Amino acid sequence: MKILTPADVTGPRIVTEAQLKAALLPVLGIDRWAQDTVGDLWRKGAPMPMRGPGGEEMRILLPTQFRTWFADVAQRLGIQGEAQWQR
Repeated sequence: MKILTPADVTGPRIVTEAQLKAALLPVLGIDRWAQDTVGDLWRKGAPMPMRGPGGEEMRILLPTQFRTWFADVAQRLGIQGEAQWQR
């Protein structure tokens, strides 16, 4: 799953928390605050009645939620643009 910048999120995504973390944590580095916000982002999504791998809860992540999260994290980490985000 490719979710790294707002340009990558063109529509709602249905993801487990583990899937979202697997996509985003590698680019956040060691910043604990940024890492913790991934779970916050996931919890903002609407719960789905279906379950993911291993029975994990799935949520719908909307592009607007992701853009807001991205802007907050980018500002906090000093990232100037989407090109700098993709490491």
